[in-house]
Amino acid sequence: IFSARDYSFNSLVITSFWTLYNVIGLTMAVLVCLERPRLRSTERTEVDLPLEAHLWNGHPVAGRLRDLSFSGARLSLPWSSLFGLDDASRARLESSELKLYGIGTVAGTVRWVSETQNGLLVGFEFAPLTPDHAIGVVNAITSSPHWVRHDREEGARMSAAASRTL
Repeated sequence: IFSARDYSFNSLVITSFWTLYNVIGLTMAVLVCLERPRLRSTERTEVDLPLEAHLWNGHPVAGRLRDLSFSGARLSLPWSSLFGLDDASRARLESSELKLYGIGTVAGTVRWVSETQNGLLVGFEFAPLTPDHAIGVVNAITSSPHWVRHDREEGARMSAAASRTL
């Protein structure tokens, strides 16, 4: 059945072509399925909302929410008369609070602090959210212009993702 004399050179070329074609197609399918690793359990969405942070003993500090996820946020706190460089070096409270406008007062833990020229960037992890706070966080994320609703949107940049894959 596998005798070389029973098959012509043309059938060998056709079989080789379709084999190569299928290997290339399967390779492309595998490459499309590959993604970059996701280091966070939930995606962060850029937002720009006002907040009051009670992270250190003393007066609450006004700041801006820079990005938000269901598990935490990144916020910026500008230097002011109520909050200075000495405050940044003091120990953080074990239980901190953020007053997020439109969401409410959310408890949590400061995970990291980074000093900038204009103030501090703070990584904040939420304590388990109440149902009302969870709804407020979801509303804030979905109302952000930076939230990608589905893959067909212009902001999803699917062509860029496809070119990286290739």
